[in-house]
Amino acid sequence: MTVETAVGTEQAAIEEAVGHYFTAVSRNDPAELQRAFHPDCVMQSVQDGALVQVSQAQWQQRLAMAGAPAAATRRIESLQIDGTMAAVKARATFATFEFVDRLILLKVDGRWQIVAKAFHRAAR
Repeated sequence: MTVETAVGTEQAAIEEAVGHYFTAVSRNDPAELQRAFHPDCVMQSVQDGALVQVSQAQWQQRLAMAGAPAAATRRIESLQIDGTMAAVKARATFATFEFVDRLILLKVDGRWQIVAKAFHRAAR
């Protein structure tokens, strides 16, 4: 396998993991969230000047109890791979706001998983 083929294979696997995340939030589907994220991953943001952290269990519970999800366009804006680590910048655009995510993925037991997520919400 050439270096280009190996990178292409890894990129496809990373995009698949991020795709599970996109599907999870598009459908409020906790099972898809589990496919994308490592169980120990914590979602982090700053709200009212304070660091807010949400565990995977909390996020899955929120998704399971949420109403119909709002329509959004989601895309990967950048992806960098360094061995068994990858960094992704993703954006979800809604009618009046957007989320910018920074995702760190690690290849754990042969599978790419999101192990860290930080996000920023901005008005449009």
